[in-house]
Amino acid sequence: MPELLPERPDLGQLRRRAKELRDACRRGEPAATALVAEHAGATDPSGLSLATAQLVLARHYGFASWPSLKFAVEAGQRRIEAGIAAFVRASLEDASQAQRLLELAPEITAAPLAAAVLGDAGRISAIIAADPGWATRPDGERGWAPLLYACYSRWHSLGPSMADASLATVHLLLDAGAPVDSHNGRLPGRGYRSALHGSVAAKNAPVCRLLLERGANPDDRASLVEAVQQGSTEIVRELLAHGASIDRTWALEAAAFAPHPEVVRVMLETAVTKYGQRQAAQWATDALVAMGRHSLRHPGAVDAVRTLIEFGADADGSAGEPAPVVVAARAGRQDVVEVLRAGGATSPVAPTDLIVGACARGDESVLAAEPALRTALTTEQPAAVLEVAGEPSEVPVRLLLDMGAPVVARNSSGETALHIAAYEGRTATVKLLLERGAEIDALDDVFNSTPLAFATVGSGEQPNPDGDWPGTVLVLLESGANRNNAWVAGKPPSEEVAAILSTYGIGPSQADEEDDDGSPAPLRQTADEESGALEEVSEHLRAAYEDGDIELFSSLLHPDARFGGGPLACNNKDEIIARYRSTLVRLGARAEAVQIETVPGALIVTVRFAGQAKGARDPEPEVAYQRFTIRDGFITQINGYRDLASAREGR
Repeated sequence: MPELLPERPDLGQLRRRAKELRDACRRGEPAATALVAEHAGATDPSGLSLATAQLVLARHYGFASWPSLKFAVEAGQRRIEAGIAAFVRASLEDASQAQRLLELAPEITAAPLAAAVLGDAGRISAIIAADPGWATRPDGERGWAPLLYACYSRWHSLGPSMADASLATVHLLLDAGAPVDSHNGRLPGRGYRSALHGSVAAKNAPVCRLLLERGANPDDRASLVEAVQQGSTEIVRELLAHGASIDRTWALEAAAFAPHPEVVRVMLETAVTKYGQRQAAQWATDALVAMGRHSLRHPGAVDAVRTLIEFGADADGSAGEPAPVVVAARAGRQDVVEVLRAGGATSPVAPTDLIVGACARGDESVLAAEPALRTALTTEQPAAVLEVAGEPSEVPVRLLLDMGAPVVARNSSGETALHIAAYEGRTATVKLLLERGAEIDALDDVFNSTPLAFATVGSGEQPNPDGDWPGTVLVLLESGANRNNAWVAGKPPSEEVAAILSTYGIGPSQADEEDDDGSPAPLRQTADEESGALEEVSEHLRAAYEDGDIELFSSLLHPDARFGGGPLACNNKDEIIARYRSTLVRLGARAEAVQIETVPGALIVTVRFAGQAKGARDPEPEVAYQRFTIRDGFITQINGYRDLASAREGR
């Protein structure tokens, strides 16, 4: 009867056994010669070859040949490796899922990386003792050393003992030489991963504190914003206490936008101490304006607004922006309106604003409004239906339509209510709008895209936690939506929506301008009446990139040049240079201008970023597209884009 293979067979060990069998036969050992006689027949044991010994061993384990045995062992090893990879991946995302995988295949704990994510300090000590270099050696899949896996692991969330094990593991790895500032070399916002960021993303406050105490850089432009978005007040306190900067991070706006009132308070307390009351008040005002309608959906909005005003925010907001009190009224948040009024808001709220707010609350009594108010609503605020199109319920849209609001209304970007509802994944609202005559294939003015394209992009970007994008996409497709350009290049849909699209013959755009090897296609030069000035700037810009010469780059910038837009925009030359220094010089990254193309009034630069990792394998270079607007021989505006076509069009 064949012998069973060991539970975890090792091909190297089996090869050694075959050699031992050959040598034993040549020595005439009875057990070896009997085994050969049983499985190979009449063979001269004194001249037994290694191939015959391997055949005998394979048959001993029930296989017809050595290749069959080898294939089975390797297949088993691949299954184990796949199981380990799945376990590690789950450990970085959802500890309960990883726990289920571990119950199904407990053998995966034998892998060293499994010990790192599990926090098995005893096993890690043994691994390091046997192989000291393991603690700092990047793996083959992600290029991470064990410290990154330990910091991003979610196992600590399963209880105090696992949390203690996680902390002990990080201690061991740091003591074994793992750099406390280990990172993968990518730029913040572009797949950046570091030990500190991992502890923040995993909400592992003890590990975060340990890393900071050991000297981790708290000001990496990623960890503070991550902690704020998580609402991790304890971690936010730690980062700020160790020197994380609030300035130019959008962290305070993110805390208000969420909203996380306690985090808002912690950050403003630090801002007052570090930057002064005046600066804190200005940031509080900016955060109040940034909250917007989306934030006001959340119960914590009133406390966040109250905290911002307490620290000096102007209750009337900023010049040129809709007054916060009007935004709150139109969102149906009368409690927020009262807090703003108590804080000194004087901006007027029109009766029609209150009507829109009542609709937002789903107050059916608005249908009894006086005819004059109904008329004013439809004439003065015809696009009000767009404001409520993203609400979870379709009732606000129905009420406004019943009051006469036009279903064909558009906002300043040419979007219809159907565009907005589709992007937010509001299936019931999409059905209602189609029933009321919304144009299913209307094109917006910015992206020239249909509501179906907005829905597929929304499924990938997830602008809210409760959207039903699969349902929305199915409603649009079943209603006859145009399928052309439904899959937007550079903005892929979710996996579930992608599966739905594939059943309708919709796949990734073939228009992405890439060569077969995935590198950017050569850019075409276009004529321009200002080609002389553009070419001169182009030559200097190329030299600045080639030499990493920030001073030369600085000389090309207009004093009032801008970089990007929104709260993170750089508003002058000095701020742009500071941004470049912080993201390139400090992180050891390098930017190379692969190609520069001229278009009317601008240069389109394909930039390849090469980061230098610390405690991890260097990442593959990334490609980005930047548009440099040129006036009077100076760069006046820089914008980044996801794809070449958008950079060329400046959209």
